[in-house]
Amino acid sequence: MKKIISGMSLVLVLILGLVGCNTSNKTEETTGSTTNNNEEAKGDPIVLTSSSHTPPGPMSDAFDAYLDEIEKRSDGRITFERFYQGTLVGGTDTVDALKNGVVDIALVNPSQQSGRIELGTVATNPAIFNNSWAANKAMSELYETIPELRQELDQVGVIDVGWVTMPSAYIMSPSKELTKVEDLKGLRMLTNTRAITSLMDEVGATPVGIPIVEFYEALSRGTADAVTISYQAGETNGIDELAKYVWELPVGGGNMFYGMSKKVWDDLPEDLREIITDVRNDFQSDSFYQVYIQKGEGASHETFKNNNIHIKKPSEEVVQEFIDQHAKHVWNSWVKETEAAGKPGQLIMDTFIELEAKYEAEFPFEAE
Repeated sequence: MKKIISGMSLVLVLILGLVGCNTSNKTEETTGSTTNNNEEAKGDPIVLTSSSHTPPGPMSDAFDAYLDEIEKRSDGRITFERFYQGTLVGGTDTVDALKNGVVDIALVNPSQQSGRIELGTVATNPAIFNNSWAANKAMSELYETIPELRQELDQVGVIDVGWVTMPSAYIMSPSKELTKVEDLKGLRMLTNTRAITSLMDEVGATPVGIPIVEFYEALSRGTADAVTISYQAGETNGIDELAKYVWELPVGGGNMFYGMSKKVWDDLPEDLREIITDVRNDFQSDSFYQVYIQKGEGASHETFKNNNIHIKKPSEEVVQEFIDQHAKHVWNSWVKETEAAGKPGQLIMDTFIELEAKYEAEFPFEAE
C-alpha cells in the first residue's frame, strides 16, 4: 500500500511540474508578445527631408526651431533630415520638388513659383502691414478662412504648415540722403520683388531688378544709387559696408511659408498631423518673431547703427501719404490681376488687412 501511495505521489509531482513548466512558458511567451507589440506600436521614426534655400542665419534658424518643436512634440516619431542654402532644392519652383517627392517639407516663396501661388503673395504688397508678427498670424488664419487659398495649394500638391512674414525693406544708399518721396524720382533703385519693382515705377524711380546676391556689386560699382532691403538681408549681403544713409520708408515686406507635400501629409497618422497643426497655430508665429525679428533683425539694426550709418524715420503723415498715393495703386493692380483670373483678390486683400489689424492689437511683444 505504501508503495502504491508513493507511486501516486510521484505521478502527482510530475504532473504539477509539467503544469508549472507550461505556465512558465506561457508567461514568458505572453511577456515577449507584449514587448514585441509595444515595439511595433512605437515603430521606427518617420524621417522627412526638409529644405531651406536661404543661407545660414536667422531664417534657417527659425525653420530649425519649428522642425525641432515637431520632433519634440512627436516624441521623436518624426525626425528631419535637413538641407540648407539650396543644396537640395533652390528657391524657384520649390512646389515642383515637393510634388515630385524630391523633398518632403520646404521653405516656399510664393513669388518664385511661376505664378502658381499668386493668391499667397498678398502680403508682399508694399506697406500693407505694420507688424510682422500680426501679418504672420493673419496669413495663417487667412488660409483657414478663404477656401480658394487652399484650393490654389491643392493644385500644386502642397499643404501649408506654417507661415513666415518678413519685416519691411527700407531704402539704403551709399550717397543719397532721402527725406521725402519726391527724392526717389530718377534714382536707379535695386529691387528683387515684383511688388517693389512696381512701386518704384509708381514713385518715379528707375527699378533695377537683379538677384539680391548681386546688390553689393551693383552698389559698389556705382551702377545703382540705392537699394530696397531689410536690415537683416542688408547685413547678410554686405550692404552695411556700403550704405551711408537709411530711410525707413516701409516699401514692403514679404511672406513665405513652410510647405509640405500633400501626399506626405495624407500618409501621416492623424495624431501626427494634429501635432504639426498645433505647432503651426500655437508655436510657429511666436517662435519666428523671436528668432528672426527680435534676434536677427534686431541685431542687424544694431550693426547698421554701430557703423555710424545715418538712419532716418519718416513721419506717420509721410508714410500715410506714401501709402495712399502710391502703395495702394500697387495693391489695386494686384487685385485686378487676381480678379481677372477669376480669383477673389479683393476679398483676400480686405480680409488680410482686417486680420492684421486684429492681431496687431493683440501683439504680445514689445512694439516693433
